[in-house]
Amino acid sequence: MGSNKIVQRRYDVQVTTAGQQVQNSITLDVDVEKIKGVMLTSDREDLMYLRGSFKLQADGSECFPDGTPARVIMFGLGIGPGNRYEPLGNGSFDPGNMNVTLDYNDTNHPQAVFEPYTVSLYIHVNLGEFA
Repeated sequence: MGSNKIVQRRYDVQVTTAGQQVQNSITLDVDVEKIKGVMLTSDREDLMYLRGSFKLQADGSECFPDGTPARVIMFGLGIGPGNRYEPLGNGSFDPGNMNVTLDYNDTNHPQAVFEPYTVSLYIHVNLGEFA
């Protein structure tokens, strides 16, 4: 039985050229018992909001299909800190083989001139009793 310790893990991808497709393959720590939810943020949220789309897989299961607008799992200041994660699997997703893959796509947009930016994937997790 787990300790129910809930933490967030952060994983960054660098978008350095317009129209770039970036993949980040993540292996979660062995102490991760469940994935509670995910959130995307950026040092240039305006660019991510207008230009970004993504695909997210965990344990080979598609959580968000290719082409999902990044703004779907962005949260603003009006959302309380405890509610800023998009839940996976009703808030308790088994990480299985511990592999998570983020495919992020930057697409040209007439209202957002490209500049290099960083996209951060936050994964909200439950740690097991040996964490």
